[in-house]
Amino acid sequence: MPSTSVVLVSDSHLSPRTPEATANWEVLMEHVATTNPAAVIHTGDIALDGASDDDDLRFARTQLDRSVVPMLALPGNHDLGDNPCETNAGASLITSDRVTSYREIIGDDRWAHQLGEWRLIGCNAQLFGSDLEEEAEQWSWLERELDFAGQDTHPTAFFMHKPLMHSDPHPSEHDVAIRYVRQQPRERLLGLLETAGVSVVVSGHVHQHRRVDLRGLDTVWAPTSWATIPPSMQDTVGERWVGGLELELHDDGRLDVVEIRPDNLGQHSIGESIPNPYGAH
Repeated sequence: MPSTSVVLVSDSHLSPRTPEATANWEVLMEHVATTNPAAVIHTGDIALDGASDDDDLRFARTQLDRSVVPMLALPGNHDLGDNPCETNAGASLITSDRVTSYREIIGDDRWAHQLGEWRLIGCNAQLFGSDLEEEAEQWSWLERELDFAGQDTHPTAFFMHKPLMHSDPHPSEHDVAIRYVRQQPRERLLGLLETAGVSVVVSGHVHQHRRVDLRGLDTVWAPTSWATIPPSMQDTVGERWVGGLELELHDDGRLDVVEIRPDNLGQHSIGESIPNPYGAH
């Protein structure tokens, strides 16, 4: 059965201050040059601290440009700030100015593309629950794009930075907005995805790899290309390793997921094998 291959990367945290992240990025770009997929998809946290340092975003942009195939990137919380929630406020939040900076330096924060037989849709997960004008615009755009996908016969894959949730029902709704999409926008999004007949939802953010069925949705979490977060700092909810994924999109709607873990890729751990550039965060 014919298929289309894409490489999935996430949480690269690129910056002049993270040379180990750049070294790993070089290894993955060499893999891309050798295997020649149809595209590379980056599910966010492209830069180390792009939310407060445009120079990090500019550095990250130069690294994205090293791909020899089309690069489809989406923002993460470290690129333009995070969703507001009970334990996240102030300087770390997404703002319209930060969205503007991201768009000017990196590019679109949402997109829809036809790749082979598949429809690929990516959105800015940090906007959910933000009450920004850009969130309302994105909801309108999502409704149009997913309505179009629902009327089409092509399989659809949906991409964003944060996972929808860990499990269904979720073990606890308390304080999960830092890791997952907030409950109210998540239910709205799930309704749109279900109506559109979306086949798979792909995300990053957690620095762990996981693939599980949630409400009939095949959900895939990308690993980090930079460094894992040790168990002392984060619960184990998936597999901890550094690398990427190859998504084989079969024309009949099937999806194969293959790990990309080159031998010369650094298996770093934040605060253990490398310093924590975020301090106590």
